[in-house]
Amino acid sequence: MIKGAKEIAVIDCGTNTFNLLIALDHQQGWKSVVRRKKVVKLGAGGIKAGIIAPERIKKAIEALRDYRQTLDERGITTYRITGTAALRDARNGPEVLSQIRKETAFRIELINGDREAELIRKG
Repeated sequence: MIKGAKEIAVIDCGTNTFNLLIALDHQQGWKSVVRRKKVVKLGAGGIKAGIIAPERIKKAIEALRDYRQTLDERGITTYRITGTAALRDARNGPEVLSQIRKETAFRIELINGDREAELIRKG
């Protein structure tokens, strides 16, 4: 660990994958230290009907529990979690977010399509 550096995390809850990035914030800038990806496929089995299917909710919660454990083990208390199209557009999205919050203590910030596109462009 770099002296004076603090680890922070970002979790992107996308339609297909949930991505975790942990970086060091220090005087020289940012340094990525952990990158993980979990295939969740929120859209499988129900998105055409406008819902996130129960098995996909379970997969999402499993991924986020694993990420929660990683953050807790590393002592990370500064993080941001965003949700994109599937969570934003599903009719049962609010219920899914509530269940995630209950089971993982994560509050997911839904971002609109323009912000999602901007972040994708920035890489």
